[in-house]
Amino acid sequence: MVNAPSITQGLWDLMNDNITEHQRTINILERFNIYQEVLLSIIYRLTPIKYYLEPVYWYINTVFGLHGMLVSALFVTSWILSGSWLSGMLAALFYIFNKADTTRVSFVIPLRESFSLPFLWLQLCAVTMYLRSNISPKMEKACLWVISFSTFAFCVCWQFNQFVILLQAFALFGVWTLDMAPPYKIKMMYGVHVLSLLAVCCLQFFNKMILASLVMSFIPAAFIVVSITNNKYGSIVWRCMKLLLQIVSTFVIMALINYIIKFYSS
Repeated sequence: MVNAPSITQGLWDLMNDNITEHQRTINILERFNIYQEVLLSIIYRLTPIKYYLEPVYWYINTVFGLHGMLVSALFVTSWILSGSWLSGMLAALFYIFNKADTTRVSFVIPLRESFSLPFLWLQLCAVTMYLRSNISPKMEKACLWVISFSTFAFCVCWQFNQFVILLQAFALFGVWTLDMAPPYKIKMMYGVHVLSLLAVCCLQFFNKMILASLVMSFIPAAFIVVSITNNKYGSIVWRCMKLLLQIVSTFVIMALINYIIKFYSS
């Protein structure tokens, strides 16, 4: 992209690549998660950065800057959860001092996770604030915007996004069953998940792997169960029975949706 005659020509070359795979022409934008590099190359070409930095240093500095955002998000998340800035400072310092076990960015910079994980931590920070019970409507709306942006950025940067989002969807379902957050917040989070994954699917030229993933089947199933079920009334025994029924219903609906998606996408 940086060396192409124009941005349009660079994009065309990426969508008609005959170098990556022997004797095959592939669409790299469909096959790989490289939109972050495309964006960085466009910014590099259109701004004065190209007069001060070599492309490789622009790339490296951006990745390290994102990991600075990761540590900041970890600091704020710990502060929100504990109520003390000291806890946030300790969490950030522990992450930095144990970087050999927490990140590979210092010696393998171009990994997809080097771009995606900072946005995941930003999302977790916003989710932590969003699920608080004493949050104001304006702050709630602001957190939702941050969650939407960071979720999409996380998904578009990493091919394994669906597995992380699936685990998060499971956790949100558990939060709802335990009455730790109102149903409308859980449904808003599910909506952000689905829209982010669908946007990435469109950017990757309707990637079937995303459409047929378990998370794209679980979220609609969980959304239906959350919408039609009330957890606030009944004895402990009744609520335990209802919880079991909710879990079974969710997985049955998920299996049905997944079967339908795979049947029509095959």
